[in-house]
Amino acid sequence: MEPQETLSMKPEDGNKMNDQPLDDLLSLRGKPFADWKEERKYLREKWGEQGKEIDLTEKESADEERSEKKEEEQS
Repeated sequence: MEPQETLSMKPEDGNKMNDQPLDDLLSLRGKPFADWKEERKYLREKWGEQGKEIDLTEKESADEERSEKKEEEQS
């Protein structure tokens, strides 16, 4: 097996975006929330409060009903 020439992954024309420092690029990104409290409020509204107790009896009865339905469908 003969060694093959390695090709560069960089464009030959010299993209201007690659010349900017990383800090400058990151500063262009907007922040959706003013502070962590605002972000926390949004996430609570979206996903619910963390650490919230759940009623397992309701979940167990729902799981039993699903398993019964699957058994009926298979027969």
